[in-house]
Amino acid sequence: MYHHLSQFYDQLFPWNSKIEDLIKPYVIKSGHAIDLGCGTGRLTNLLNQLGMNVIGIDLDQEMIEVAGNKYPHITFLNDDMVHSLKRPITYDLMTCFGNTLPHLSIEELKMFFMLVGQRLTNSGVLIVQLLNYKKILSEKPEHLKEIKNDQVNFIRLYTYHQDHILFKTILKTNNKETVGTTKLYPYQKEDLEKVIDHVGLTSQAFGDFSLKPFEEQDYYLYLIISKK
Repeated sequence: MYHHLSQFYDQLFPWNSKIEDLIKPYVIKSGHAIDLGCGTGRLTNLLNQLGMNVIGIDLDQEMIEVAGNKYPHITFLNDDMVHSLKRPITYDLMTCFGNTLPHLSIEELKMFFMLVGQRLTNSGVLIVQLLNYKKILSEKPEHLKEIKNDQVNFIRLYTYHQDHILFKTILKTNNKETVGTTKLYPYQKEDLEKVIDHVGLTSQAFGDFSLKPFEEQDYYLYLIISKK
């Protein structure tokens, strides 16, 4: 789905330096971290720069290749994030940014959080960033904001179904047009909290990098998840 974006991803989604302010309080020097859905590796690299032993995980082979070429000193693995947590390794910090979580079906989501509970250290946290689907489902936009510059035009379309959103992307570069589709499961805050609580974890919900309390009109949902 996303391989056609790998060469343009950093242009399409510029790095936000405020991410560091969010991450820093949870960094443990020389601790272990895993960046799930790492894309081109920018967040993985930040965790490395902050002194953590980190690996990046992404399902898309081309994203992993871009990340490995940019940051050859970091380990990147081509794997899905549920399977990656089956390895018997514990982490002080897990990150899952870029609206990655909604790619999991409900059964995969339950397995994911169960494994998170097993792989987090007692003081560890998982930080999740996803779109606020309560807002999206109430407004039902047919598309997200078009991203355009001199080199690329990126169009994102939504088609709504009973239990998922069909996400279609159109990437236009010069005279070439590439189309991709995938399912997104529009988990709302209450859906996620129910699964998180069921596996013995707890969470706090925020609306942006400054950790302001989450409100239903926020564009993003941030969850900081830990053991009870």
